Amino acid sequence: MEKKVKEILHEIEELSFEERKDLLNVLVNGEAKDSKSNDLSFIKSFTNYSFKDIVIAEYINDLIYGKIGRIKNIKRITNILGLGDIPKIVMVILCDDWVNVSKNLKNNERYNVKRKLINTIRSASENICKSVAETLVGTDKIVLLLDCSSIQEEESDKYSNEIAIYIKEYIKKYTSYTVSISISRYCNDYRKLCDAYEEAFQTLNFSFVNGKDTVLKYRDLTNLDYKNYNKAEFYFEEDMIKSLNTLSEALCKEKFDEICNVLICTYYMPEIIKSFVIRIVFALARYFSDLGIDYNLIFNYLTGVIAEIIRSVSIDSIKQVCNEFFEFIILQIKIKKEDYNAYTMENVRNYIDNYYNTDIYLKDIADMCGWSQYYCSRMFKVYFRNSFKKYLIDVRLEKAKELLILSNLSIEEICVKSGFNDIGYFSKSFKKKFKLPPSKIRK
Repeated sequence: MEKKVKEILHEIEELSFEERKDLLNVLVNGEAKDSKSNDLSFIKSFTNYSFKDIVIAEYINDLIYGKIGRIKNIKRITNILGLGDIPKIVMVILCDDWVNVSKNLKNNERYNVKRKLINTIRSASENICKSVAETLVGTDKIVLLLDCSSIQEEESDKYSNEIAIYIKEYIKKYTSYTVSISISRYCNDYRKLCDAYEEAFQTLNFSFVNGKDTVLKYRDLTNLDYKNYNKAEFYFEEDMIKSLNTLSEALCKEKFDEICNVLICTYYMPEIIKSFVIRIVFALARYFSDLGIDYNLIFNYLTGVIAEIIRSVSIDSIKQVCNEFFEFIILQIKIKKEDYNAYTMENVRNYIDNYYNTDIYLKDIADMCGWSQYYCSRMFKVYFRNSFKKYLIDVRLEKAKELLILSNLSIEEICVKSGFNDIGYFSKSFKKKFKLPPSKIRK
């Protein structure tokens, strides 16, 4: 930093008085209002990036953060920077896996990596377009503003995509890094370029879904097809429990892929996707530990799984970690199944205790156990001394009684929360089992 300051001071000493005043006005006001000299082209001649970095950084910040008081004087700087017109498209560039790239680096080493990236981006841009690029202070991102003066608006989508791909491949060729690049829509009004920046910034979050080394456009978000993903999040855990109980790794992978697709189309933000997945794997660990799988074994493994999910840089890496966790659970189930029927019926008991308030049918239980409905019905009578239907109703009624005593919910709400769809049938069944109507239990 001290060396950089000395370089700047040395270059200032080489300027004439008028040039110094012009430069100061450029940096502070965006225009040399009081200078007799209207020629600021000397800025272009600096071989050192020091001044140019300062001017570009201020120029980009004024545009992307919508500093209206300074934006009105921006056209003068546009010409000085060699642009044909004020940029119309914003790109945000992120070094893939930046957390892992930079975690063992000192501050000056991290700065050097970003400096190498910004210089490489500028070199690539000079070969193919007019633009300005600079790192955002305090972030891991680089912003590039694209001059579109040589094209029509209808050509901008193809044009910006080609440039982004060229920059991405250029970085991969001349550095040891890969990047993901997001592109905003074409912005006709430079006073609203701050909105275009927000589009590009938010779109970059979607690189978590698409993986590393990608180019993403704002339309990648706005064109998502939501209509196939209406399944309630409530059923995620239940679906995975059913899949794991089949002991089929392929089915578990397929089911988890479906869940991830729902999360992608509903919440493209990485943090939200990760939080949902962590909740799912934690619920699975708790469910199967309740079945007798060693608690310490399963939760020690789970600790590593959660750490890997948090560190994941793409949805594919999350899938890999979770699929390995599912394989681990399946292996533990197989080891536990020494007495197959006893283990399976305990699994059924645990499943009904957890999901009694959902629609559960004998066929669902039989499929989960790998039995025919007839054999499953026989196992209920052997182990629970009850039919499947009677056992399920008894569980629901016990839960309803508990809610009546411990909660302030209305009887109608308790009816629904206990898995009953008909208040009349609920009241009749309740009175038959407990010899009192629901209202009397509460009193």
